[in-house]
Amino acid sequence: MKQNNLTQRILYLDVARTIAVLWIVGYWHLRVYCGKDYTTPYLSIPCDGYITNVVLGLFMFLSGFFISKYTFNHFTSDIKTFLFKRMTRFYLLYSLSAVLLYIMRYNSHLGRLSLFTTLTMISTYIPPQPRTLWFFSMLASFYLFTPLLLIKPVKSLLYSFAIIYGFSIIAHYLLPKGIDPRFFWCFPLYCSGLYIGRRKTLMKYLTTHPSGVICSCLIAMQVYIILTWPDDYIILQYFSIPIGIVFILYISRMLAKLPIACIIKPIAYCSMCAYLFHREIYIGLMTIYDYFSLNYSYFFSLIVFLPICLVVSYYTQQLYDKYVTPLLNIHKLKIQQFN
Repeated sequence: MKQNNLTQRILYLDVARTIAVLWIVGYWHLRVYCGKDYTTPYLSIPCDGYITNVVLGLFMFLSGFFISKYTFNHFTSDIKTFLFKRMTRFYLLYSLSAVLLYIMRYNSHLGRLSLFTTLTMISTYIPPQPRTLWFFSMLASFYLFTPLLLIKPVKSLLYSFAIIYGFSIIAHYLLPKGIDPRFFWCFPLYCSGLYIGRRKTLMKYLTTHPSGVICSCLIAMQVYIILTWPDDYIILQYFSIPIGIVFILYISRMLAKLPIACIIKPIAYCSMCAYLFHREIYIGLMTIYDYFSLNYSYFFSLIVFLPICLVVSYYTQQLYDKYVTPLLNIHKLKIQQFN
């Protein structure tokens, strides 16, 4: 399985990923833990739902972009290698998070069947989806589609996308509970990442051309639409989310010129663990503070809870990379030798 040099560590993509994870972990979810029932947001700002969809779409786009480095010239063996690397990357951490959230009664209301569909990562197509972890469950199914999407020539990506998307629409209407509707805007963004990831000049154009300025103007128009006709915005998000993604990438490339690498790289490195385990960390901290009857505002949580979450996530990722990943790779080598 050959890999190109396109997706080596790129600072402005780390900046974009950092912006996205800080929004989810540092605002969208953190604000909930400052309320009294832990489900009602403590504060809200205009259009934060739109921004959240943009950063989740950005995660999907970047996932496809980084995976575009893979080729499947030796189809069967390359598929095994690809899926093994992807599952080695996050499945054990994902399953640990799923079990912890169930034990802590965060997702236990969905029932044991939901825990099974979460651990087998089929909850996108057999709802209900677990809160927070739905993202990785959906992304795992995209990994299964990836070999079909990346078969040469490039036109096959468009054909495969159309076929998969078409069958998904049919399944959504035929299945009793349908499939997760977020699939229909996440999957195109993932495929866009695959497509653009193989076109270095196109990615450079999107992030250096004044398209960022154009997108900022379009975003201003979208904000007006959201505030004026919020019920009609759902239809527009299929067009507006890509605009927001381009805008973040454009801003990220400009921010990458600043001396911020020492801050950005560690946060980007631990972003996956921060996303997977921030709920558990916040619930633990919240429990301690509630036990001692201590009051905490959102801004206190931002300067105390968020740094703790990032530090714990960073060292969790380091321990996983240092001790668990090598063991999994050794196990794979033994299987190959046996075969």
